[in-house]
Order: sequence, then C-alpha cells, then structure tokens
Amino acid sequence: MPRFLFLSALAVFVTAACGGGGEVRECEPEGACFCTEGTERETLCVCEGGSDCSIDGDNIEFECDGNAACGLACGEDCLVTCPGTTSCTVEVGDGAVVSCPGTSTCHVTCFGDCEINVDGAASAEVDCVHEDQGAVCEING
Repeated sequence: MPRFLFLSALAVFVTAACGGGGEVRECEPEGACFCTEGTERETLCVCEGGSDCSIDGDNIEFECDGNAACGLACGEDCLVTCPGTTSCTVEVGDGAVVSCPGTSTCHVTCFGDCEINVDGAASAEVDCVHEDQGAVCEING
C-alpha cells in the first residue's frame, strides 16, 4: 500500500510540473526548457535557443524560442514549431505536425505518419523512417 501511495503522489507531481502530458528528461543547458499547460496539445514545452532537450510523453506542443538551435524529441501526436531563424533537429512519432516558418532550417526524423509545413524561406530535410512499411510523411510548402 505505501508503494501505491508513493507512485500516486509521484504521478501527481509529474503531471503538475509538466502540464499533464510530458516530462523534461534532459535539457542542456539545465533549465533551458520548461513545460506548462498547452493550448493545442495537452502540454506546451518551450526550449530556449541553443538548447538540446528531450521530452518524454505524447500530445505535446514544442517551441524553440529565440534565433539559435534546438534539438527536440517527442512521442506521438506532437506539434513542433521552429520559428524565426532557428535551426531545429526534431525526432517525432506518429501523428506529429512540424512547422518551419520564416527562415528556419528543420531536420526532421519521423517514426510514423507526420506532416511537415514549410513557409517563407525556410527549409526542411525529412527522414521518413518507416516509409517502406507504409508511413506517410506529408511535406507542404
């Protein structure tokens, strides 16, 4: 019974700390990424430019803030935005939507069906890992 209570308390803490859908696993530099309640997905995680962050969870919004580089990894149904002049290296699972507006450069590795939207003078390199197994990586723009 005490173990059940401990695990329940831990689950409540993680949910409160990260808005309900994800957990910051690694972030360099430390503290450069934070998570709150999301608007389009359950959780919103913002990583400062120049950071390399890994978030565990699904149904997460990611945003690389600033005009530097971010490394992001996420599970299923993630929404990733790399605005401005950022450079993002992104690994996502099934159902992800990645947006690269402005003059950003996105390097996307997709492990399932995903959508990549490129606007303005932005560019994207996409690796659709399971394309030979029927995964579809839709690129717009």
